[in-house]
Amino acid sequence: MATTGDPDLAKKIVDPSNLKKEDALFYKDLADDLYKSENYEHALSNYQLALKCDPADLVAMYGQAASCYMLNDYEKAYESLKASLALEKKAVSYYNQALVLNELHQWDQALESLYAGLALEPSSQTIFCELLSMRISHESHVPYFRPYSSIL
Repeated sequence: MATTGDPDLAKKIVDPSNLKKEDALFYKDLADDLYKSENYEHALSNYQLALKCDPADLVAMYGQAASCYMLNDYEKAYESLKASLALEKKAVSYYNQALVLNELHQWDQALESLYAGLALEPSSQTIFCELLSMRISHESHVPYFRPYSSIL
């Protein structure tokens, strides 16, 4: 379990206006422990506190997105990943965004995210396999060209 040794921590927890950027690590560590024990709701609360301390903390954004995903709150997971991508373009973020968009049945956007991730990391077999899997499983949603279908 994470500790900070900060005697005023209880006051900060009660009064979020006292939070400082350096407190983000405490909340992220606590959230990580809670996430690992599958306590996603409390993990989410602590990732959110970490983001109040440091709104540009990418690790807290990813944790928030993962917690939302596990809680089936795909809209919030998408928003968190979108915010992280606005700060830093990472292949893994595009991959995770595609998984969220797939859950939201937004297959075209999911494929776009996978292509964007593959552009950043062309050797990623994980992204490539997910791209193939998504194209196959949603083939009816992916337009393709049949050159002679009207003739035959």
